[in-house]
Formats: sequence, C-alpha cells, structure tokens
Amino acid sequence: MMNNPIAVFAGHFWQGASASGIADGLLKQGWKVQQVNIGDYCRQKNPSILSRINQRLFSKKMVAAYHRQILNECEILKPDIFITVKGSEITKELLIKIKKIGVKAVMYYPDYHFEHKDVNTSSFEFYDYFITTKTFHNEYLRNFLEEKDIYYAPHGFSESVHSLVHNNSQSFYFEQDVGYIGNHSKYKQDFLMQLVERNQDINLRICGANWHANIEGTLLEEKYDPTPRSGLSYSSFIQKSKINIALHFGEGPNGWADQVSTRTFEIPACGGFMLHVDNDEVRDFYSVGDEIDVFTNPEQLCERIGFYLENEKTRIEMSMSAHRRANGAYSYSEIAGRINDFIFKKPVER
Repeated sequence: MMNNPIAVFAGHFWQGASASGIADGLLKQGWKVQQVNIGDYCRQKNPSILSRINQRLFSKKMVAAYHRQILNECEILKPDIFITVKGSEITKELLIKIKKIGVKAVMYYPDYHFEHKDVNTSSFEFYDYFITTKTFHNEYLRNFLEEKDIYYAPHGFSESVHSLVHNNSQSFYFEQDVGYIGNHSKYKQDFLMQLVERNQDINLRICGANWHANIEGTLLEEKYDPTPRSGLSYSSFIQKSKINIALHFGEGPNGWADQVSTRTFEIPACGGFMLHVDNDEVRDFYSVGDEIDVFTNPEQLCERIGFYLENEKTRIEMSMSAHRRANGAYSYSEIAGRINDFIFKKPVER
C-alpha cells in the first residue's frame, strides 16, 4: 500500500485564503499537509512604535524564524514537495537548502504581477514546478525560466468558506441591490463613480480595504461600508447582494491586467448573481446569458443592473446555474487535483 504524499506548505493561512483552500484541496486528494503560516512569524504591520532601523532588524529576525521553521519541517518530514502561494519572503537561499534535503519546490502564483516587496523573483528559477493562474504569464515565464516546468491552473474558491451561508427561508433577505467587495484601485473607483453618476439613487454598497481615503467627498462615500468582511461574512455579503459586480484591479505598469480573479469563482460559489467585466477568458468559464452576464462600460453596466433588478426570477435562476457550475469544476479541490497531476506527471489538459 502506497503512503500518502506529504507537503510542507508555507504561506498566508486565513479563512478563505488561496493557501488555505489549496491545502484543504490537497488533503481531499489524499495528501498529508503540514502548514507553516507566515502570519505567525512576519506581521506586516507592527503596532509598536519603533524606528525604521529597528523595524528592519525585527523583520529580519521574524523572516529568519519563518525560514527555520520551514527547514525544520522539511528535515523532519522529508516531504514530497514544499509548496507556497506567491512565495512571500521565500528566498533562493532557502530553496537551495530545501532542495538539498531532496524536496521538490512548487510555486502557485495567483497574482497578475510580480512587483511585490515580499516576492523574490530571483528565487523563481529554483522552483521545480511553477504554476500560474494567468494565461498571459506563460510566454514571460517560459522566457524567464527557460527549461522549468511551467503550468497553468485557474483561480478557485474555498469550499469551506465560499458557499451558501443562508437558506431560502423567510429569514433570508437581500441587504443591497448591488454589491462590490474588494480592495480599492483607481480603475475600480473610476468605473463605480461613473455608475453612480448615472444613477445617484442606486442602492450600491462597497466593502473592502483602502476605499475611504480615496472616495471621501465623492458620490461614492455614502455607498461605502467600512464593516470588515472576511470568511463567512464575505460570503454572506455576496449572497445578500441582488447583483455582484466583478471588477479587477486594472492595468499594471507592465500592461498586464486580470481577466479573471478569485472573485470570478467566489461569487457564483456563494450563490451570488455576477455581472462580470467582459473578456474572452470569463466566457471560457461561464455561459453568458445563462449563468452570468457581462458588461464593457459603465453605461452597459447600469443598463444590465436595471434589467436584472426588474427580472428577479431570471437573475436567481442564472445565479443558481452558475453556482452549480462553480461547485462542479472550480473549487480548490479541483485545483489541487491538477497540482497533484502536474507533480506526478499524469496527463492533464493545459
């Protein structure tokens, strides 16, 4: 009888995080998973009043402790793989030590760009398997990493979090006509501002980080809800929005821009009706007009919102169809299955 494969998994583990979802998915695939949570070692915001020099020294100590724990787990468990999501604070020196133990290194990269302070691009060539969620990364990565194994796997959703929180009993009610939940960006703000300018009375609620300072004094200010939404509260917000807008960050400095993101899969998984910015990629995942609908500009978004608010039966039927589609194909359990196939060289569709 074969032993279950073992993974040492380093990353940010919180309710609904990609790392948490993939770790759960690997467990369902029969893996044993040892988590090393960067949040236990490296706090991005230190509440103490320290000088910048002391903060840098403290940060180095925290990162060193994080690295020691990863190495300890690899030395003790001799896992089949070391895996990380986005590789926060993972260095090439650490990967060299891991590989000397005889452990394969796997990167799952779910972001549209690589310009993050805690992401060491110099480490990328030391991964045995590099998995990206972005189709537009493929050419760049193949040129950058040359002979490395590079694979595509889409985003997913966490089955334990992104689900129907409320049943359809009389206790269920919609809290807003239109909801947007996500961190602020100028692209998102410009889009939503134009939407509100066309319909100032729209029952829109915006949740997420970094909005307030950017929309203060604008028409969007009264639409902003500062209530933190994570885990099941995030899922509840989606389900209690009659319509959920799916917008992404916008174009980055290198010209790359998300076509789909985690919310592309989380919204239907939570039972929410999704109006998604239109592109070819989202149409590969869902049937437009049957499961979701799309828009290309604020004027069209406003028109689609009006239509679906007036046609509740159609909207609810479509949201349930998209929910069934997502649960059948787009969970992190499915993504973990792909990762399993990549590692063990089983035939997969790319």
